[in-house]
Amino acid sequence: MIIYENYVEIFNEMKNMILSSKESIYIFSWLFDFDFKFNNDETFYDILVDASKRGVKINMLLINNVLYPHIKQAKSIHNLNIKYIDSPCIYRAPVNLAFAGYLFYKKTYPYEYRPLENFKKPGHFHNKLLLIDNKELLLGGVDTDKTRVSYIKSPDNKKYNCNNYVWDEIAIKIASVPEQIILYIKKQYEMDGKYNPDIKALLPYVGNFRNVNNEITHIKHIINQANKYIYIEAQYIFSYKKNTLLKTLLYKILSNIKDKKEFSVVISTNYIQLDISNVSQKNIFTTKLHKYIKEIIHLFKINNVSPNILKNYLSITYFNDIKIHNKMILNEHMGCFTSSNFLSRSFKGNDIELGLLLDKANSEKIFNVQSKKLFNTNNIKNILKTAPNLLINCPKQTFGQTTTSILSNIVTLGTINKYV
Repeated sequence: MIIYENYVEIFNEMKNMILSSKESIYIFSWLFDFDFKFNNDETFYDILVDASKRGVKINMLLINNVLYPHIKQAKSIHNLNIKYIDSPCIYRAPVNLAFAGYLFYKKTYPYEYRPLENFKKPGHFHNKLLLIDNKELLLGGVDTDKTRVSYIKSPDNKKYNCNNYVWDEIAIKIASVPEQIILYIKKQYEMDGKYNPDIKALLPYVGNFRNVNNEITHIKHIINQANKYIYIEAQYIFSYKKNTLLKTLLYKILSNIKDKKEFSVVISTNYIQLDISNVSQKNIFTTKLHKYIKEIIHLFKINNVSPNILKNYLSITYFNDIKIHNKMILNEHMGCFTSSNFLSRSFKGNDIELGLLLDKANSEKIFNVQSKKLFNTNNIKNILKTAPNLLINCPKQTFGQTTTSILSNIVTLGTINKYV
């Protein structure tokens, strides 16, 4: 398994894989810009044309109801077949382009209009993958969308900025792709836009495979099998009242507290969390992280666990200047790298996801990459070396200057005096 640590590495590897293809290409993407430019001004359109001229069959699965730049031009590529999957997603929907903006974008990008006839269909198509010749698979959360990756500020050109955030992303590549994954990708593609909640992620161990359809069962297994620590990265995780996975995690902590066992959970996530139930004047479908912290503290208080005890077992980190987009859960034995957000909707068949279960060696490999990048250490015992609170606004270490906690006034959360 090879890990690609940033967007330059990921996009360059996508380019190299496409250019090396001999028989077939499968591309699944949440968003895709055919005119996305690489450093030499080549675009995805250019390298797909090159693959087509070599006789490679190109299969793309995209979201219905989304406006894709230059898709009409791309459809002229020989051997390129684009299919769509039903989704309520209305990203870049025509309503956003209804007035002057519509005229501008229509002139700039020859969008193909796709009607919102499937708006009420369930589920989001959330896979992002590249399969080459049924031999190499690149899996990660990368969206090839230039509106998100064009604001590059760092001199090494390795990170991109959107809305003043630096997004952190990794991708993994495996060779000798398990047959179950290949079958999953082909069946998903052959649905031809039909939503099928029965086709869920098939989660193999790297180098092996198992015929598994229930992702949350295996993630709960990772939680329950942990004896020393659990490390989670998730764009969204705290939809507390309906989140059975989060409850499993919290009761795992509670069990270790009652048994007086040394155990630590570290969650790296974002300060703004997705919350479909929250609609207010200031927030629509979002909730700030400290609201969930208070709910978690309340849960432990009613079980006679004070915040001072809890702080020895649970640490929740976020970054002012880094947007977490990875989704993974790791313990000392195994892990899972997935496209699923750790929310109820992602694990109930509402979203279409794909993940890989990791053995111990590959789980540790991913942890070492992320801990060194986010926490400036590859030693799990020191991952929270600079963390002062239960709710931690981490200082930038690899990414730049130090930030100050905006929650420093929440003194009831206490300080951490025991690390993983």
